[in-house]
Amino acid sequence: MIRVLTKGYVNVFLIGEKEYVLVDTGTKSSGKKILNKLYQLNIKPEEISLIILTHSHEDHIGSLKMLSKATKAQTLIHEIEYKTMTMEIEDGIKPIAGWLKIVYKLTKGFSMKQKPIDFDFNVLCEEEYDLNSFGINGKVIHTPGHSKGSISVVIGNEAIIGDSLMAFIPKSKPKEPIIAYDLQKVKQSIEKLLDMGVTRFYLSHGKSYDANVIRKAIEKI
Repeated sequence: MIRVLTKGYVNVFLIGEKEYVLVDTGTKSSGKKILNKLYQLNIKPEEISLIILTHSHEDHIGSLKMLSKATKAQTLIHEIEYKTMTMEIEDGIKPIAGWLKIVYKLTKGFSMKQKPIDFDFNVLCEEEYDLNSFGINGKVIHTPGHSKGSISVVIGNEAIIGDSLMAFIPKSKPKEPIIAYDLQKVKQSIEKLLDMGVTRFYLSHGKSYDANVIRKAIEKI
């Protein structure tokens, strides 16, 4: 079961029915909203056993330290993404959207790099990670493209895909992310999920969409 805990600029997801996993932590101001939502659902913070980060951008890790402390959950990220967080490797992110390219040019290359983040992750995954040890019948899949270490969470025929595709405007269709490391890898990653039989895709910026909508979106990449 996938539930959306926060909506708007960035979505945060809760997976599970008796044992719970949190996917992403939103911005710095999201933490209290997420905890309040958990209480509304009669879920204690300590019932969350794992926090998964789809990638390391600030709008997805903003409340990580707060929620990690409140839940005492283990934390998972892709090993490549962790190395970009610690500045061990370059993230290679660049503007994709036309308007953002203009801003980038006018500002003579505004910094798209994040500051190094000091946080100890319990789990560093590679190509796949089985979530059954956390009571969830699903897995984490490496889906690079938006960033080198972007991951998706697959539960049955549903998947949370982070920023692999975006739909910022209400009622809009998903399209390529406004920033990315490699658009062709984005396309390949989504095709991989489709080949696995995923029929419902949850976006961090946007809503959930069926496979037909997603196929049309990647055709334009």
